[in-house]
Amino acid sequence: MAWVVTHLDNLFEASLLVGSLLPLLTAAANDRGYERVFADQLTDLIRPEDVLVAISGSGRSPNVVEAIRTARQRSAAAVALLGCDGGDAAEQADAFILVPSDDYGQVEDVHTILHHLLTAYVKRRLAGEE
Repeated sequence: MAWVVTHLDNLFEASLLVGSLLPLLTAAANDRGYERVFADQLTDLIRPEDVLVAISGSGRSPNVVEAIRTARQRSAAAVALLGCDGGDAAEQADAFILVPSDDYGQVEDVHTILHHLLTAYVKRRLAGEE
């Protein structure tokens, strides 16, 4: 899973859940391979001032790693929520939070909590409270 967050004057302006359009996702996977489904969407969308937020239970998902590489190649920042040992995603991301567990259920639970905290922070920023 990957989000692109665009900001303006340090306030978050817009976000896009890359891969949220299922027909586009399946068509891209069919034509170019599942490894590129997020990266190909980012190629036309991401800008240097954007931040990619990538989430992977293992850090080894080729489609997430490719999305991070694409963001970095386009001079955008890439941050990640990862599990296990962080895999290749940890090496590619500018910053990451690691849940050092091989239990995907535990990793996903912690990622859910972190997602809620990040969302609350962004809402406060948008409301001018931060």
